[in-house]
Amino acid sequence: YQEKMLLLRNGFDFENTSIHHHSSRIKKTRTLGTVFRFVEVKRPLLWLNVASKVNEMMEEPVRFQMVGDGPMLETAISHAKSLGLEDLVEFSGYRDDVNDILPTFDAFLLTSAIEGLPNVLIEAQSKGVPVISTNAGGAKETFIEGTTGLLVDSSNPDDIAKAVCEVLKNQAFRESSTSSGVQFVHDRYSVETMHKQLHNILLEELK
Repeated sequence: YQEKMLLLRNGFDFENTSIHHHSSRIKKTRTLGTVFRFVEVKRPLLWLNVASKVNEMMEEPVRFQMVGDGPMLETAISHAKSLGLEDLVEFSGYRDDVNDILPTFDAFLLTSAIEGLPNVLIEAQSKGVPVISTNAGGAKETFIEGTTGLLVDSSNPDDIAKAVCEVLKNQAFRESSTSSGVQFVHDRYSVETMHKQLHNILLEELK
């Protein structure tokens, strides 16, 4: 009965969303960031392996910021040291000001093995940040491939790092994705859009 199934997407309150994106035009160091709980399915060690590859591939300096806590945090910190990244990776721990941190990223990377619908990819785009994600769960539904983000069908650090570098090196893409990403998530995931979808389902589709 797939043809009879109706879809109601998540609704986000973007009313107080403001973008103060720190453009790479006015800073020399790119920032690759993420926000997640340090657990196995989020693959924080893979994230750091990608960061190490990105650091090797980029000619410009790159800093890395990982926001969140969890049982694998100390393991991740040790892994960063083993990769020689201790001076390049900022482990911010749990933060309640993520909305202020997101706009400081030049790109957002998610390396999950399992996801439902990763809200954080939507939130990053609402702040004007392009996203790169592994193909986990509904990740590919949250952005426009090649326009507001890149999807990587691989768990190989080299493959993911290439996609990250493609975004970090392409200033035109980052600038265009800022407005495109904001527009996309507002059109698809705003509370207003959810209300319209629900209205259509209840009053039109179910007649």
